[in-house]
Amino acid sequence: MTAYTVTVRRSGDWWALLVPEAGLFSQVRSLDSTEAMVRDGLGALGLDAEAQLTITYDLPDELQAAVDAYHRAAREAAAAQERSRCALREAAATLTGAHVTKKDTGRLLGVTGQRIGQVA
Repeated sequence: MTAYTVTVRRSGDWWALLVPEAGLFSQVRSLDSTEAMVRDGLGALGLDAEAQLTITYDLPDELQAAVDAYHRAAREAAAAQERSRCALREAAATLTGAHVTKKDTGRLLGVTGQRIGQVA
């Protein structure tokens, strides 16, 4: 199967799409249209429109920094959420193991007794 790398760059209010291996240049208003536009362009050039596409983004430093900061924060939030789930399970097991009711355990931990039943 043929494979192409699509480089996407901001160009004014548009996104420029470059596929150097195919000699293809196009533009889209929305990133959602990238794949379809590239496939249409490849087909119009008589190339494999079903080729594997690897889409890369070449953003100005300021924009890339904002994207990177978000992804970093999202990873940190996911890790914190997982730690919270583990702490809930451990606390629920400890409390219910000490014969505290599920209802009271839930009250102490700020969740419902039903939730304690799910995790304990």
